[in-house]
Amino acid sequence: MCREPTKNRPVRIPFKGSALRAVRLISDLTQAELAREVGVCQSAIFMFEHGRRLPSTEIQRRLAAALKVDPSALFPAETKTDKGE
Repeated sequence: MCREPTKNRPVRIPFKGSALRAVRLISDLTQAELAREVGVCQSAIFMFEHGRRLPSTEIQRRLAAALKVDPSALFPAETKTDKGE
């Protein structure tokens, strides 16, 4: 069921799974290695990278720390406001 937009409700900018994959490959880590460092299963990393699942805020923080990048490299820091237009 879709919710109708409401005025000034924050809209989350989508997670960029392709950025996660690119940074992981540049870091020379396998999905399994990254999963171990973050504390999730390898299939979770696969789903994050392919947009089938969104990581929680805590997992986002752990992913960025494990990859030694600023979280904004993987997750947009800004939020847009839905004006209900």
